[in-house]
Amino acid sequence: MTASTSRLHRLRSVDPIQDLWFKPRTVFSIDRDAYEHREIDHDKYDIEQYADRCSLKEFDSETRSFLKTHIGEETVSDRLKNANCTLFLARHRDSGHSAGFYWSVVACSDPVWHDSYKISVSNALVFNAYVAEDHRRQGVYRLLQSAVHNYLFSTTECESVITIVEDRNTASLRANRRFGLQTKADNYLIKILSVNVLSIVKSDMITVLYVLQKGGV
Repeated sequence: MTASTSRLHRLRSVDPIQDLWFKPRTVFSIDRDAYEHREIDHDKYDIEQYADRCSLKEFDSETRSFLKTHIGEETVSDRLKNANCTLFLARHRDSGHSAGFYWSVVACSDPVWHDSYKISVSNALVFNAYVAEDHRRQGVYRLLQSAVHNYLFSTTECESVITIVEDRNTASLRANRRFGLQTKADNYLIKILSVNVLSIVKSDMITVLYVLQKGGV
């Protein structure tokens, strides 16, 4: 992580307006017909995927600690039990250590809510991307992006994959545009003391959704 990236992260983490009251986000998407399969090839990292229901206990101790530290044990366990949720784990080839992760969830027969956004049936959401500080700026995020999109468009029936990025995360906005994702909509979260209450989606039309009681994966 560069010094400027570190400063940006600190600024994002203490922004009182966006964290407590109003958060603008960009919704990206790419359709099955527009996506070109990517090669999963890196000289330092491999990608592992966990698509079937499994238990956190099945992972080695280093991976368990990595996931629990950056997500939380209960959340990880619930996602691994979800048949529609898939974990993509980046691992350093030489050390075997976990380097990052990305998650996906497919709305198969019913819509799926996550992070105050509704994923319609036959679509998928990719979310909760993370790359450990020591492994950043080495192509790990792009490798994860390629792996998750390849998987979703080759082994599931989803027609479109959605990615949601906070507008203050300029590095992620650039990375997703470079990957070929197109802006689908603007999304504004209206909060009361950090609790999401309304989710406004602006595309061809404006939709206002009450999301206070909506859960997520």
